Order: sequence, then structure tokens, then C-alpha cells
Amino acid sequence: MKKGPIIGGIIGVSIIIIILAVILISNPKSETIEVEDTLDKEVKPETETPEIKKKIDDVEKINLENEYSPKPREWLTSGPFQIDRSKYAVGEKIFLVIGGLNGNEKGQVAFMRPLNDTHYSVYMTVPFDGMKKDIFNYYVEPQISKT
Repeated sequence: MKKGPIIGGIIGVSIIIIILAVILISNPKSETIEVEDTLDKEVKPETETPEIKKKIDDVEKINLENEYSPKPREWLTSGPFQIDRSKYAVGEKIFLVIGGLNGNEKGQVAFMRPLNDTHYSVYMTVPFDGMKKDIFNYYVEPQISKT
């Protein structure tokens, strides 16, 4: 067997590999992307288009119209019982003042929940006993039902 053609083939393949390596090294196409470091730089806001500006103005206008301000207290009295308002907004607490109970007065104050225009159900009751306390305050915080 002649070793000349085998050695010649190995040398030829080696030369081709060296040429390809030189070409790839001199012309690199990297798969990495350069990322600019913005940690220490000021971020500039994007320009607002007229559509975005109009939407922002509309939202701010609605917020100003719906701004919450509680109604002034108007004490409603029935016997020894008082509440601070006739109507409450969702989430407002009801302040109940019980004062001037006689020793023989005992019972419950019932807070009602409307079912429709003519019917109500008991939402919660607050017991009172004139023998134990003749004056006290009570906060009721109604919760929104899940139904």
C-alpha cells in the first residue's frame, strides 16, 4: 500500500481546514446583541400622541367629577337612639349613639337591608340593656354582599 496518497490527502484536508478557520476568524458574525447600559442614564419619556393625551384628560376629568367628599352629619334621633346620617355612601360606617336608657329598657336595634321596594331583611342587630349601660356608642360597617 502506498502511503503517499494517504499523507497527501491528510495534508490537503488539513490545509482546507486551516483556510476555513482563517476565513471564519477574519469574518465573525456573532449571534450576540449589543445592549446599551441605561442604568445610569436618564430615561426620556416617549412622546404622547394626541389620542393618548385626550384619554388622559378624559380620565382626569372623570376623577374630578367623582371625587368623594362625605356629607355633613345630620343627627337623626328616635328616643334614646341617634344615627349620624339619613343616607350613606358605599363603604361608609354608620355611627350609632345610644344615650339616656332607663334601667328597665332592654332590647335590640335592628339594621335592615332592603330586598326590594317593600320588603327588608335584618342585616345586623345591636343589643342594649339599660341596667348594664345607659349610654354607649357603636360603629356599624356594612359589607357588600357577594351576590
